[in-house]
Amino acid sequence: MASDRSLSVWCRPHGPRAAVQTVAVALVVMLFAVACGSSGTPSDFADVEQEPASAPTATTPYESTASPSEQPAHTATPVPGVAIDGGVASWFTPRLEDDPRCPALANAEVTCHRLYVAADRDDPTGGIVSLPVVTVHHAGPDTPGDALIAPAGGPGGGQVEYGPRSDFPPLFERDAVFYDQRGVGLATPKLDCAAGDEAILSALDTTDGYEVERALFRDAFAACADEFTSSGVDLTDYNSIASAHDLEDLRIALGYERWTMIGVSYGARLTLTTIREYPESVRAVVLDSVFDVTYDGLGEAFNDADRALSALVEACAASEPCAARGDLGETIEQMRTDYNEDPLDIEATVIGERRSLKVTGDDLITAIFFAMYDTAGLSTLPVNIERISEREEAIVKRLIRPAAEIPFSQSELMGYAVICSDHAELDLGATNRAALEDPGRWSTRAAFGFMCPPDWPAAAPDYNEPVLSDLPALILAGAYDPVTLPGPTLALAERFPNSTVALHPAGGHGVFHTHPCLLLLTRTFITDPSSALDTSCVDDLDQLRPD
Repeated sequence: MASDRSLSVWCRPHGPRAAVQTVAVALVVMLFAVACGSSGTPSDFADVEQEPASAPTATTPYESTASPSEQPAHTATPVPGVAIDGGVASWFTPRLEDDPRCPALANAEVTCHRLYVAADRDDPTGGIVSLPVVTVHHAGPDTPGDALIAPAGGPGGGQVEYGPRSDFPPLFERDAVFYDQRGVGLATPKLDCAAGDEAILSALDTTDGYEVERALFRDAFAACADEFTSSGVDLTDYNSIASAHDLEDLRIALGYERWTMIGVSYGARLTLTTIREYPESVRAVVLDSVFDVTYDGLGEAFNDADRALSALVEACAASEPCAARGDLGETIEQMRTDYNEDPLDIEATVIGERRSLKVTGDDLITAIFFAMYDTAGLSTLPVNIERISEREEAIVKRLIRPAAEIPFSQSELMGYAVICSDHAELDLGATNRAALEDPGRWSTRAAFGFMCPPDWPAAAPDYNEPVLSDLPALILAGAYDPVTLPGPTLALAERFPNSTVALHPAGGHGVFHTHPCLLLLTRTFITDPSSALDTSCVDDLDQLRPD
């Protein structure tokens, strides 16, 4: 087991609530990089306050305010619903209960359930967790025996509240299943950490420096972890293999023969995990902007972001109107220096609350990193960077606000638990610690990190071995993805011999829905994954030509 695993989070929701018109599927993407402390139990995060979440109440997208019966996660008392036999081996037989809180869609039949599964399938004292499930049924005469499912990214993102209301389900002519993974969204328990969220906002309120901000975030998450642990929640129950088991129990409970899966970012990692654990339960996969089960560490993640920024600089230099404004790389570095020496005081509304923010150059570098996720905004990003360098407050607000609101869309503690488990066998301590000690221009990203305990159990001894499969696969990547670079994603084709690959030459992170060509490829592949795909439309996609 690795003796030193640092975990730093930087995240941005992908497919925001109202963003992508063609297919606003609630795929949330974020990437973690993980150093481990020298001592402690899983609740003793030695390096990064909210009370543990209770059973969810009805929220805006749901018609009914009725609440299904819930059991505390740390008890093993009986739960309602119909027992589902034939699932993953466990002391507890999964149960499926109708959920009266269900969105109303004008053009589709929707059914809602809550799936109860063991928190730890080997430990009867671990209690149960429950996952909300929304199925949007195909309206056509011939419904396939498989269902489409797209695990949310993160880890830590939910999808039940907004995914079913997107334009996504009708596109693929089969039932579409939306669910919240254990620990997120409307699942119980929900591993949120409000104090960690506030710590991030507090860091934007001041210019206290990297070490002070990092300690603030670390202490907040240590308190959250301790509180969940004292309430009976075992954070080591949250990992990608456990979530793959949940997916298998859900498939059996809903009666589908197989899953057809779309995995974006961490959703691709969970898809790969499911393929390895249950290969016969998967029909075909779309792997987009892949956060692989393999991982190279925090330092390499910072290097990847530098490479993406360099690619943007090169694209600017190759575009006449962009190049006419000067060297973008020099503009970025001068902007960073100027704002670090003289932070900009702004007033901005963050999650409905007016806040005073002090924006530094390193804050802006991280905000630019997040902005590169968005394919639609890449062409105007260089000119906006120039306007920010000229201290245009309106543009600064436009860039900073999404980054400040990121934590509120995630269940961060669940994400950290997953990464501590998934990466427990990786020996990344020296490189991760070096990256944290000297993060350079990525200090804002590095500040929001903590140390995983050294004895955190691994998801499995061989979890980080590459996943190999002969399943049909469509592999997609964006050329300017700052967090899961296109090269490693496209290289998955070597491990999936029955795959087709496509690169969006002007794409960011998560691209299957960002252009009609790629969406058509995805839809055609899902309809008949065994047939050869005509990818000629990809050759006609425009290169990035920044304004």
